[in-house]
This record gives sequence, C-alpha cells and structure tokens, in this order.
Amino acid sequence: MNSGYIKLWRKSLDSPTWQNIKLWRFWEWCLLKASHKKHNQLVGFQSVTLLPGQFVFGRNIASKETGLSPQTVRTCKNHFEKSGKLTSKTTNKYSVITIVNWDTYQNNTNESTSKTTNNQPSSNQQVTTNKNDKECKEYIYCKFLLKDGSEYHVKEKYLSELKNHYPDVSLEDELNKLCAWCFSNPDKRKTSRGARRFIGSWMSRAQEKALANKVTYQKSYDNMTEEEMFPDVDR
Repeated sequence: MNSGYIKLWRKSLDSPTWQNIKLWRFWEWCLLKASHKKHNQLVGFQSVTLLPGQFVFGRNIASKETGLSPQTVRTCKNHFEKSGKLTSKTTNKYSVITIVNWDTYQNNTNESTSKTTNNQPSSNQQVTTNKNDKECKEYIYCKFLLKDGSEYHVKEKYLSELKNHYPDVSLEDELNKLCAWCFSNPDKRKTSRGARRFIGSWMSRAQEKALANKVTYQKSYDNMTEEEMFPDVDR
C-alpha cells in the first residue's frame, strides 16, 4: 500500500464531487486505500480476502488519515453508497468497502499494451497506433453485471445518446447507482438482450423524478417573498 499509483481521470473536474472538498478528499482516500490485486489482510486474528477495489474500513482510522471528523467521514461514506460509487459489507468486527467499477477506471490493460508495443519492431508501430485510436473511440464509460455473470459495457457513444434523451438526469450518479444495484442484486440482473431496455427504464424513472423536483422547486420559488429571495439586502 506504500508504493504504486492510481489513475486520476480528467473528467473528474466535471463531477459534483470535485466541487465539495470534503467529498473529494474522502473519495481520493478511498481510491488510494483500495487493493490493486487480490490478497489476504489480517484483521485482528482473522484473515480477510480482499479483491481489487476493496479495502478494510474503520471510521476512526479514516478520520485520522483524512483529517475529517468521524461524523463527516460517515456522511461522505453514506453519500457515495447512495450514489452507487461504493458498497460496503459490515460484520461485528470490521467493514469492507468495494469501489464500484474499479476495473473500468483503474485497470492496467492500456499500460500493458503500451509496454508490449514499445518492445516490438518499428514496422508495427503505425498498426498499433491505429488500434489504440480505435480503442479510444470505443472508450467504456462503465459496466455492470448481467444474469449470466458477464458484463455489459456502456460506451461513450451510447452515453451521448442517453444525454440527449434524458437531459435532466445526472447520468454519472444514475449509472453508478445502476451498477451498484446489479452488484447487490444478483437474482434480478438482466440479460444482454434486455440490458438497454433496463437502462432506458431506469433513466426514464430518473428523468420523471428530476422533472418533478424541478416543478416543486419552481412552485416554491414562485411563492417566495422578496425578503426570502434577498435576505442580505438592506431595506
């Protein structure tokens, strides 16, 4: 845990998490604590098997290492669980946190390909470059588990289609929730054939909820007095 690195994606700047310094600090701490490969960790006298993207969580230790209060740590953890970015499994002695979609954002596939390419003859360089360009175009935004145990990949092109159809939905949050739901409900997972219909139904409900919240907010705003709108203005 004291060596190595994690990948930090530039699109994080567009995430609401970036706007909240406490949430961002806790999230980066989780990424740094997560295991990069399967291993066993001793907790007390018990050996705990951790998979990539998992780590043993303790609120007091998290508070000490992040500089956040225990209450803030709990609030941040609950936020990311509700948004589908984290899942946790708690026993009477410890908790294990799992970062959803860890493999999507932290895998070493591209690095391995790069290292292999550097050792190949120069005549293959252009072919490899074209292949990498194609892989970039087929960038996988996230993936979720299907009924047969395989994964469905939500790619950038399909993400753009979703943005056009559901403009009022926070797609990042909803896709994280969807992935976490599939992870936690193996008996209710979908088939590859029904995956898009499943996503569409999920986003339709999110769109309806977002529009309802917008109407409620507008009604509340319309009924506000001038004093409530501008509380700091001297009259």
